[in-house]
Amino acid sequence: MDTKWKSIKAGLSFCFLVISLTILVIFGGIGVIAMRSLDLRQIGDAFLADYQQTDDFRDVMEGYLLDGLEVAMFSSDGHLESLAQDRNLRYEIYYGNRLIESNTQEIGDSLKRRTAKGYNFYLKYEDGAVQIWKDGAELDVYGDGVYRGAWDQWDVPGYSNRSISDYLYDWITAQDPDEIREMTQNVIIYLGAVETPAQYQQWSGIYQVTRTQQNERFAVLIVSVAFLLGLALLVWTILWRRHLGRAWAALGRLTGKVWLECKLVVLLPILWVLFIVLIDLFNGYANTEHVLILWLGALLLALYVNDWVHNWGHLRARSFCVWMMENLRAKEVTLPVGQRLQKRSFVAWLGVLILAAGAAALDFLLFLASLNDPLLAVLSILIGLVGLAILVQQWNHWKAQKQLARDLGKVTQQITDMREGRFAVPEQLPADGDLAEFSEALTQIGDGLQKAVEERIHSERMKVELITNVSHDLKTPLTSILSYSDLLAQEELPAAARDYVTILQEKAERLKVMVSEVFEVSKATTGNLDLKLEELDLCKLVRQTLADQGESIEESGLVFRVNLPEEEVLICADGDRLYRVFQNLLQNALHYAMPGSRVYVTLENGPERAEVWVRNISRDELPQNVDFTERFVRGDESRTDGGSGLGLAIAKSFTEACGGQFRVETQADLFTAKVIFPKK
Repeated sequence: MDTKWKSIKAGLSFCFLVISLTILVIFGGIGVIAMRSLDLRQIGDAFLADYQQTDDFRDVMEGYLLDGLEVAMFSSDGHLESLAQDRNLRYEIYYGNRLIESNTQEIGDSLKRRTAKGYNFYLKYEDGAVQIWKDGAELDVYGDGVYRGAWDQWDVPGYSNRSISDYLYDWITAQDPDEIREMTQNVIIYLGAVETPAQYQQWSGIYQVTRTQQNERFAVLIVSVAFLLGLALLVWTILWRRHLGRAWAALGRLTGKVWLECKLVVLLPILWVLFIVLIDLFNGYANTEHVLILWLGALLLALYVNDWVHNWGHLRARSFCVWMMENLRAKEVTLPVGQRLQKRSFVAWLGVLILAAGAAALDFLLFLASLNDPLLAVLSILIGLVGLAILVQQWNHWKAQKQLARDLGKVTQQITDMREGRFAVPEQLPADGDLAEFSEALTQIGDGLQKAVEERIHSERMKVELITNVSHDLKTPLTSILSYSDLLAQEELPAAARDYVTILQEKAERLKVMVSEVFEVSKATTGNLDLKLEELDLCKLVRQTLADQGESIEESGLVFRVNLPEEEVLICADGDRLYRVFQNLLQNALHYAMPGSRVYVTLENGPERAEVWVRNISRDELPQNVDFTERFVRGDESRTDGGSGLGLAIAKSFTEACGGQFRVETQADLFTAKVIFPKK
């Protein structure tokens, strides 16, 4: 559960890091872009309680005033649909003393007296100047009379440095400016704005001001909450930085399974897109899409960097090209060395041909381009001749390499035959070949090895025959000695003579056992051992051997720790011979284990093979670098009692004759014998 919670923390810490940085980077980038195009005072307007104090309201009223001027001076029918649709605005437009446009009929009152119910803002245009009243008080519209484009200035006619032409520029191009100025002297316009705008079916510029305020306040709220959330998640991630390290390591393991070529194919477009975006930013062009692309690119690059940090030494291990090369190399290894070298030389020659074809094509194009230039034509011909000479030289080199690869294949086969004991006369190499001398030396070595092997085989055969014959010849006199010693034991003899007879019987019996064991080892060595292979249960055989040795085990004072599986462990072997193997191992432990110590008998049941271990602490110090499975080898050469030194040799011979493996391992005074058999 604790490990699972740690994994959850690692995943959460990484998610928090990505989310927090995404919020901070994206909203921060968008904020920077917005700051370049917006004035902070516009954001401040969003939080004003009175919409009539905002710059957007001034823009709307200035636009309505200019619309009224254009209607009064240039409209033939005097109808202003854009103003008539806005119920939050009331207006009256006079030209001279004639009312030409109005929407005050519904309120039943005139804007001149500034008493319309629900309207607290009034604007009057007359004689080229503007007057404004708000909540019954007149506002100072012009200040010092100079228009500077300040934030809170009204951009209306009447400033000393601006004329009516600055507001009606499009109409001035078609009319006489003096005539327009004279016409505006006869225009009177009254505008009234409602204190609390309402939403109508028609579009309303004044109501849109309040909607803009609401939207801007909501946007600022969202950005602020998101920014605070991003900071909180970032702090959380810093506190969980230990878990974040595990998350990066897990991501590294995940990305480490992706082929290197796939990573590079994805990386190149990412770098290209980021390069284009950086160029745009350098040129001063930036928008929200640029911020999103930069952040996504940075996140992907972070994954690449993390992958390189955690998998730097293993990048080639997950490469499609490397995988292909290893597969090809693995298939190539199965070929003889001569064929491998021929294949490689052919690939190299094919590469030379491809390069030569490309060079020839370029040289031919150069020749065609130089038909009008004799010097260049001669140069192209010389280049072609040099290339042809190089190609011929490479052809001869490839043939030599091919022949060398064939000769090396023959020499390798000769070495393989010698390793496997085949000393036949090898295939002769060309006398002028590079490996001819080497092959001749191998042939001489092979002749010497064959002679040495034959002599050793003859010597071993004579040794085995001698042991077999001696063992056989010893049986007859040994049988007589045992018979006569038995007869002597039945006679009435003095006490001293009876002791001598007893000793004689013991030594004769020991000699009989030794001769029998030597004879059995000789038969197993020569392959003349009679075997009856059958399917048997190895567990049952070990238990039976332990049971038969139960009395000796109890008398020894040793503690046997037996660990055998309950299920059957089936192998194929000769039951009698394998019984003798375990009998010898148990007797070896009973003879040589430290008194009062423990002997461990264990059977390991593997998926393909079974192993029986007999392990004990030696009573005497074990000699080093000694093969205890050799005949007549004992742990303590100074002792004359005990076994003959043939027990482990017989165990090994019988085990291997039944198709198993026998191993002896020593570590200090710890002695371990292993019997290994493949399972059925």
